[in-house]
Amino acid sequence: MTEYELSLSPEDIGEILTIIRVQVLKIHVAPLAQQLGIKESVLLMMEDGKGPHGIKILKKISEIYPNIEVNLNVKIKGGF
Repeated sequence: MTEYELSLSPEDIGEILTIIRVQVLKIHVAPLAQQLGIKESVLLMMEDGKGPHGIKILKKISEIYPNIEVNLNVKIKGGF
């Protein structure tokens, strides 16, 4: 059996969250946190690369904003 592991650091996820909020949505922390149903401090913590829920927040953003798609695709081509 072959195992594959992909690791995005919390800092990478935080950077993605910040880019989406600042450059794409052009929205401040408070309104986005309210839409996500989380505290501002939690969103800021995720953007700082701290905490375990960054992927969950990215998925929730993609549910609220249909023009933003967050996914992880793994394609393996060829025979084994």
